[in-house]
Amino acid sequence: SISTAMPFAIKLYFELPKYQSNQFNFSLSASGFNVLIDPDVSSCSTLSTANAVYTLTQNVSATETCFTVTGENVTLNGNGSTVDYGTGDSSAVYGILINRANSTTIKNITVRTGKAFFDDGFFNQTITNKYAIYVLNANNATIFNTNLATNTSLSYVVYISNSHKANITRNLISVTAIGDQPDNLGSQIASSHAVFLLNSNDTIINENNISTVGQAGGDAIYVQAGLRLNITNNIINKSGAFASGDEAILLLAHNDSNIYSNTIIVGHVSSASAGIEINSAHNNSIYNNNITTFAVSGSPGILFSNSIQNNIMNNSILTVGSSDIGISITNTANFNNFENINVSTSGSGAYGISFQSTSNNN
Repeated sequence: SISTAMPFAIKLYFELPKYQSNQFNFSLSASGFNVLIDPDVSSCSTLSTANAVYTLTQNVSATETCFTVTGENVTLNGNGSTVDYGTGDSSAVYGILINRANSTTIKNITVRTGKAFFDDGFFNQTITNKYAIYVLNANNATIFNTNLATNTSLSYVVYISNSHKANITRNLISVTAIGDQPDNLGSQIASSHAVFLLNSNDTIINENNISTVGQAGGDAIYVQAGLRLNITNNIINKSGAFASGDEAILLLAHNDSNIYSNTIIVGHVSSASAGIEINSAHNNSIYNNNITTFAVSGSPGILFSNSIQNNIMNNSILTVGSSDIGISITNTANFNNFENINVSTSGSGAYGISFQSTSNNN
């Protein structure tokens, strides 16, 4: 018998997938208290029990999607384990899918893409859309202390869509070659973003190391539509011999946000890339950032286009490439405020700041 006069815990051990087709009913009832079973998991599965803390007990893998979260207020504690997902030939698969499940926490876990090659060793461009963590129509998601990576084209490491109040803190997030893969892999990975936010409000991206290293195209952080984003205290790196185009941070039609105290590096890319691009985005504050571009000709530290009433203060910008621009203000970027900015350029034909004639009242 169990005395309920004092707090107590009950743990049940079960094996998956051995018993995954069975149902286990465990109930304990008495007036004045509720019972919750926090299960350990040992393979990929659906996490459906509301308010549960699932603890992963070993490394796991899946040919397609590994974990799907459907319960409210679920925590997946990886306990230092690794998830290899998408080890088969399928596209549109996910390490962890959070679909319409609010208040999910993912922590202490490594999630990485599996197969990206044909059996003969050549890169398979037909395998695409593999996301380490996909948050869809789910609010208050937390991603904490994880190591997340993808190595396929048209993929995202963290994709948050129509989901509000997400918190992404103290993670290692990268688009890069993984393990024993060819040196030229980066030339074949195309248009994959490390963090992608779409129509999502009140997101926090804090104290992460985010990189798109050695790949063709893709932003480290791509934000489209939404309000009130905070990107703070991150190290953001877009570099590599095959990296080209796109930006370390892109805000597209995203307003009322803060980008501050980040270290941003755009290094040795093969075509023009900006440290930060603000495009059709208004009322944002960019301050106390350290931005360095070691890029090809025409790579600005900060680029403004069609954006109004932004505040840019106390930033340090260094550009090294020829014809680079510390701050480039183009295409009807009006009524923006610039204060106390330290801009250094060392390439030939470079400018500290450039205004196009269509930009006024800055």
